[in-house]
Amino acid sequence: MKKFFAAFSMLFSSQILWAAASPFCVANESGQKVYWTLLSPNKKTQLLSYRPLESDGVYECAKISDSVQLRYFTMDGKSGTVSVEPRTSLVLPSKGKSPLRGTGLSANESAPQIVGVETSVTALIGAFAQGPLNEPTMVKSVVDLNRIFGQGSATTTLNTHAELFFKNGGEKLIVVRIAAANKAQDFIGDRNDKTGLYALDKLDMLNLLLVPEAAQLPQDQLERVYSAVLAYAAERSAMAIIDPPSDSIKEVSPGVPLVSSWLEESKFRRDYASYGALYFPGLNALGAKKGDVVTVGASAAMAGLYALSDNQFGVWKTPAGLSLPLTGVTSLNYLANDQTQGVLNPLGINVIRSFPIQGLFPWGGRTLEIDSKDSYLSVRRLENYLRLSLRYGLQWTAYEKNTPELQQKVTAAVRDFLNNLWIQGAFFGSKAEEAYVVTCDATNNPPEQSAMGRLNVRIGYASIYPAEFDFIDVSIEQEAP
Repeated sequence: MKKFFAAFSMLFSSQILWAAASPFCVANESGQKVYWTLLSPNKKTQLLSYRPLESDGVYECAKISDSVQLRYFTMDGKSGTVSVEPRTSLVLPSKGKSPLRGTGLSANESAPQIVGVETSVTALIGAFAQGPLNEPTMVKSVVDLNRIFGQGSATTTLNTHAELFFKNGGEKLIVVRIAAANKAQDFIGDRNDKTGLYALDKLDMLNLLLVPEAAQLPQDQLERVYSAVLAYAAERSAMAIIDPPSDSIKEVSPGVPLVSSWLEESKFRRDYASYGALYFPGLNALGAKKGDVVTVGASAAMAGLYALSDNQFGVWKTPAGLSLPLTGVTSLNYLANDQTQGVLNPLGINVIRSFPIQGLFPWGGRTLEIDSKDSYLSVRRLENYLRLSLRYGLQWTAYEKNTPELQQKVTAAVRDFLNNLWIQGAFFGSKAEEAYVVTCDATNNPPEQSAMGRLNVRIGYASIYPAEFDFIDVSIEQEAP
């Protein structure tokens, strides 16, 4: 076996991939992508998944339980098949510069199964004490964070935010360190240079976006940051969780804090409001120094609860209520009552409540949008999830000809994906036709669209009421001759 690995490594530049149960994967190498098709003995098609380790860009490979053949397609147009024996790992070819090849499905082969994307990959942008600048870096624990970005100082609460993220269920935190947090441009950065917010262009997947230090900026600077963050979240089909200014707890009348008028007068939610969520009040938590108590916005803690809720209930469940208590928080910096809730909730401000004996809980599930279906956080996040899952799950069609046969295979794959979600409770409806619909045929793929190299898919799904569909259109640019 050692000789096999040595010979194989000499033939190809390699990475190690993880042969997992996940049936769809795009392997990532230096910003480029390669498809791997795993053919099992019963001739059913599966695809490899991958899991990057934390160092050296090496990829881990699980042992394969059955004898299989691996068909690979590299970006320089090469393809081939490798036999793999049971209980072995595998080193695979990866590098190439020319476009992806398709999976080459024959007429009697089914399309690869669509697997839902991740829903809680969270980016935190801030002026950490140390670490690489403008380089998205994944950390999976507070220990990792402190080792790479320092243990914080008296002038920052970023480490407390990160700690609350992990304590409340967060698993993957992508940290982008910026040089300063004094003005809007420090956070926004430059797209050409991939700095600040635009350093996240280097990521394949992004679900949640946090900029907690921006809440300390003057209002005009804060407006610029939040406007840019919401626009970027919309571009990436992600959610931005933002914090109000620290002085927003002042009351303008009994039971009505300043945060209400602050948000109503703010201009940043004029566009892309449904891609943002705001939580009030702030959280009191233990600081970096022993015995210190610091007050922080709730954004990072809530991102952790989003991840916990997604894992336990699904992305279509509102991350709020008695099933999701906040952890690692000693108290709130403002005690909201029913009157406060009644004023703030319709404005798109999600209130965190303190209930005697029971604890602290998020008690709202609104986006910053008002008076539309997109006012509901669960509706917006479900749409994001579906859009990204279809976009990634149908990439294999890019090098297939847009024929009626391909459209039928795509329709079947998308229906299977949506049907599984309906069974799990993602959609309303007592029967499938009330829950979802898929269109990928001549009606939305006329000859002129096919001639332009475009495959169009439309789905409708019942996010609120049975048989009342929200629609998503996904177009795949094709390169097949």
